[in-house]
Amino acid sequence: VDFSETKEALRTNIETRKIARESLKDGGTIVIFPGGTVSTTNNFLNKQAFDPRWRNFTARLIKRSKPTILPIYFYGQNSSLFHLASQISTTLRSALLFHEVRRRINTSVPLIIGDPIKYEDLNENLSNDELSKYLRHLTYNLNPEFLNQDIPTGKDFKEW
Repeated sequence: VDFSETKEALRTNIETRKIARESLKDGGTIVIFPGGTVSTTNNFLNKQAFDPRWRNFTARLIKRSKPTILPIYFYGQNSSLFHLASQISTTLRSALLFHEVRRRINTSVPLIIGDPIKYEDLNENLSNDELSKYLRHLTYNLNPEFLNQDIPTGKDFKEW
């Protein structure tokens, strides 16, 4: 996925979506981070980062392809410096993202894998937004710390 806002990025993303749909139709597996960005705190004083509102692309893809969904919760936080930079500048945030990735090389990332969800078990009457919210809530609830809580949304850098 190309996050730049150019005509070429749009073409790339349309082609990527087409490939994803075809892969799912053929029984393949794809991995999606539905927030579309790295989890970030809303405020530097917050210690916990969260995904922004999940993009409706994921819900649309699910409705068109009808796959089995495997929710996975990833533990971990980026550094305080990254979150501070994220409050100041998207350019600085992007530059520090490489530092954050480098810090994680050769380390383990704990995760929780949920039960598979068959498409037939989903409420097909949910709107794309409702399905996205439902799956986000379900995924965060894999972590016992968030069980049955309202999950805050992190800063959405697409809205800057």
